[in-house]
Amino acid sequence: MSLALVMRTEIATAENAHNSGQWFRRVVDMPNPFGMLQDVLAAIFYRYAIYVSSNPRPFIVVPVLLTFALSLGVFTFTVQDDLRFLYSPIHSPARFEYSIHRAFSGDSVNSTYIAVAVEPNDNINNLLRKEIFSEILNLNNFVLNNLTFTLNGRKYNFGNDICNRIALCPLSNTIVQFFFDAFWNKQLRDDPRVRLEYPLLYFFDNKFFLPLHLYGVELGGEKGIKAIEMIHLHYPIPGTENESAESVSDALEMALREYLASNDRRLIKTSMFSLSMLKNEMNKNARYTFPFISLTILLLVSFTVFSCMTGDWITSKPLEALMGVLSSSFAIISGAGLMFLLGVPFVSQVTVMPFLALAIGVDDTYVMLGAWQDTKRSLPPSKRMGLTLEEAGSAITVTSITSLLSFGIGAFSTTPAISIFCRFIAVAIMFDWFYHH
Repeated sequence: MSLALVMRTEIATAENAHNSGQWFRRVVDMPNPFGMLQDVLAAIFYRYAIYVSSNPRPFIVVPVLLTFALSLGVFTFTVQDDLRFLYSPIHSPARFEYSIHRAFSGDSVNSTYIAVAVEPNDNINNLLRKEIFSEILNLNNFVLNNLTFTLNGRKYNFGNDICNRIALCPLSNTIVQFFFDAFWNKQLRDDPRVRLEYPLLYFFDNKFFLPLHLYGVELGGEKGIKAIEMIHLHYPIPGTENESAESVSDALEMALREYLASNDRRLIKTSMFSLSMLKNEMNKNARYTFPFISLTILLLVSFTVFSCMTGDWITSKPLEALMGVLSSSFAIISGAGLMFLLGVPFVSQVTVMPFLALAIGVDDTYVMLGAWQDTKRSLPPSKRMGLTLEEAGSAITVTSITSLLSFGIGAFSTTPAISIFCRFIAVAIMFDWFYHH
């Protein structure tokens, strides 16, 4: 009895194992749904390569003509270097308020400014001294009354010719003077209509917010404030009938820098900031990077050509490597030209685009040449090209799609500087893929 039970158990176990093996083999033999796209792309690229090998002329002429046509976009080239536009999100309150301000006051009014930060000299830790008060007021009075600069052959006095164009400019640092008067003048300090209650200064019928100009304030003492580390002088800059506010700011900045460097002040030291200064520094980075593009292309061509050389001249592919770099260069020109034709402005970050596009394009070239080297040399060229593109085409397509998606998502950024940069890169990648096939 027990022997029969054991035999039936073994038979059932064997049948289960046989059924499991058959099920596993059926699963293994099923087509992988995740690999169907790879198979479809490989078949398409194989047939496409066979067609290209028998009709090569259009695939040489069309990219050259298209690149030439799109390169004409350079004539619509525009530069956008307004930092408030580039780095303010499109729907931000700051952008909305600034647009209302520009509509109210005009394009050239108050569109930029220069700020001078005043600190005590190294051997002094506090700006709350009467002598320092005099030096700060002398500096402010000189800027408003005596500072001159030359712009496009014409000499301007900042106070008379520029600052008086808007009512805010001559009064922009009045809070600093009122504060020192209220702090040092005993008669004003004893007047009940003048109260220093930091962060506010009540000056007769006016109320001023002191942190607009005073920084590093230490509270305490009989007068309510013991020390001040920095005082901020602010000068709004309008434009003129013939000059934009930005060009006025550049010329004024140069004249003010020369004055601050040459004037000997015993008690204070100064530093300067302006939107024009920041913009010029950003543009300086672009001007520094741009000349290296030609050097990069030269080094990249040299490395690519020499790395594709072997001891056998038949298997060496220097010309093919050179054509790969040339295709990437065509993609850069076509992508930038198309963006300019569509009205997309140039920003300093776009100077990085050629380096990225060249790197991606040369990588595709290596993939293509590697696939060609893996084919049998005994096969006809059309067959070898078909097998090459069958192997490399889908790989290049997948990597291009992932790069395109990455920068395509960035193109929807609400910050214009990021969005414009990503659009240039994404379009260059698309042309890179198109020209390499």
